[in-house]
Amino acid sequence: MISLQQANPYLEGLNEVERILWARQQWGRTLVLTTSFGTYSAVMLHLVKQHAPDTPIISVDTGHNAETLAFAERLMHQLDIAVERHRIPAPPVGTDEPTETAEEYLQRAKVDILEQALRAHGTQAWMSGVQRNETDHRREFQFVMQRADGLYKFHPLLDWDSRRLFAYCKQHQLPINDDYFDPAKGKDQKQECGIHLTGMANESFTSSEL
Repeated sequence: MISLQQANPYLEGLNEVERILWARQQWGRTLVLTTSFGTYSAVMLHLVKQHAPDTPIISVDTGHNAETLAFAERLMHQLDIAVERHRIPAPPVGTDEPTETAEEYLQRAKVDILEQALRAHGTQAWMSGVQRNETDHRREFQFVMQRADGLYKFHPLLDWDSRRLFAYCKQHQLPINDDYFDPAKGKDQKQECGIHLTGMANESFTSSEL
């Protein structure tokens, strides 16, 4: 059992590589990374390739545009990584009065598919490259959190921003996906797609909330 009250101040003082190595020591092969192949997704994938290369990687496609699909193929080839990719099926048609919008369907389906994939891997900790400044909800995130079902969430780049991500890409000659668009995040791409809300409680994030 990890003490979140002790782990988060400790992780605050580490750099991104040290955080990933810490996570590998804690969870080993039950640590799983997810990627959206978003704008700066190459950063997290490159770090994991370098410092935790046997980490399983999962991606859920909510209807990526052609540019993102091409970016994903190019990045996987450049980094020589395998990504377990899941595609959301098209929403059902023919219903006179749909019970949910297309956006709501994508959010629900994305959560369902990801949760199934995490369970299939026996995941104890889910790692992602989210940053605090991406959405209002993520401002309250910690480096390590825990869901109500016991699953840990781990965010080694939580205190990064777009300038730092951009600089890392340039330093390591990594591609940037300027054409990324997730239909589940709304027109302004600032809406939570749903996967990072699953299992979250409204209490303090220093307790078991995820």
